[in-house]
Amino acid sequence: MSEKERDSQSASLLKDIATTVAEKCINPETKRPYPPSMIEKAIKDLHYSVKPNQPAKQQALDVIRQLQEKNIIAIARAQMRLKVMLPIKDAKRIVVRGSICSLQLY
Repeated sequence: MSEKERDSQSASLLKDIATTVAEKCINPETKRPYPPSMIEKAIKDLHYSVKPNQPAKQQALDVIRQLQEKNIIAIARAQMRLKVMLPIKDAKRIVVRGSICSLQLY
């Protein structure tokens, strides 16, 4: 593999990592997601070296942890929202565990 191919593969993997981090995290002060370009800059400020033999998702989780530890930017994991729609007859048979903000029966 030539040096140009390695560089383009590394840049592509860095973009994938930044995109994954941007999808999974928010700015805790504004509750808004960061753009991937800002995450990419934070990764470079972190001096994180991309590992070509590891998946982007695994590296993204490592980057999130390091960004939180070193306070490069204020970052927090986004809370997942789940909306379940089902008929009332089925809803009566379900035992729900955990916290639910709203339950809509149709």
